[in-house]
Amino acid sequence: SGQITMHNASLGHDTNVQFTLTNSFIDATDVIIVNVKDCVGGSSEYLVGVTTVASGSCEIMLRNISNDNNSKSDAVKLQFAVIKAVNS
Repeated sequence: SGQITMHNASLGHDTNVQFTLTNSFIDATDVIIVNVKDCVGGSSEYLVGVTTVASGSCEIMLRNISNDNNSKSDAVKLQFAVIKAVNS
């Protein structure tokens, strides 16, 4: 598990940003849980999820879903947890 503090670059309304989280504890069969821990505008202004899981990394997507239709420039803090799983 851990925390990610994102850069406060501008993110347009209804726009996604994706990045790779590299972590040697992640296996391709694992489940990654990620959520917004903290941000100035409020966690309800963002949607976050994992789009791809591979051995040693995962792709995380953050989307600006604010109601005011404006760009946001928050240093969003995310927290994540790796749940170990196996395909049988």
